[in-house]
Amino acid sequence: MSHAGNWEAAAHHLKRELPKIDLLLYMGKNQKEQIESFQKDDFTGAGIKVIAVDKEGGSPFDIVEGVKQLKGGGLVSMAGDVLWRPDQRSVPVSFLGYEAALPETPYLLALLSNVPLYVFFAWRTGKGCYHVSISEPIEIESDSRAHRRKAIEKTAQKYADHLAENVLQHPFQWYHFEPFLGKKIH
Repeated sequence: MSHAGNWEAAAHHLKRELPKIDLLLYMGKNQKEQIESFQKDDFTGAGIKVIAVDKEGGSPFDIVEGVKQLKGGGLVSMAGDVLWRPDQRSVPVSFLGYEAALPETPYLLALLSNVPLYVFFAWRTGKGCYHVSISEPIEIESDSRAHRRKAIEKTAQKYADHLAENVLQHPFQWYHFEPFLGKKIH
């Protein structure tokens, strides 16, 4: 997922459309904000599992839970457009003609679980109305540990291209509150 469109509406839509599929949502936890607890209660009430991760990165068991979810046939959703910490492992991509860095975790999680990635958006089109879209499956494969990084970079670029295409169509619905773009690519 991205901080584009309405990710809460997207999560609820997924759960309604695929009620028998378990959905796990990773969301950031900010100690100063209390909205996360309301969101978490709302998702839990709808049958969506939530793992709230703070800026220190959470527990390694949080990722193990994601792998377990995917290997069990469930879905996992996590932000693909936000780095929480300067030391977080990232992937370089080209985004709208600029350098950008994306978190590595979504791609590594998919690779280790041997599942494809999907890019999912819920764009607001009017009061209480959303246009929902989901990409074709994006396969991520590596024949060896030595080629893992290249596979992650290729897949991250595909995500960045999907995000860029959608953000250009809905520029006022991308909520990114931290610097995202790096140097202009010549």
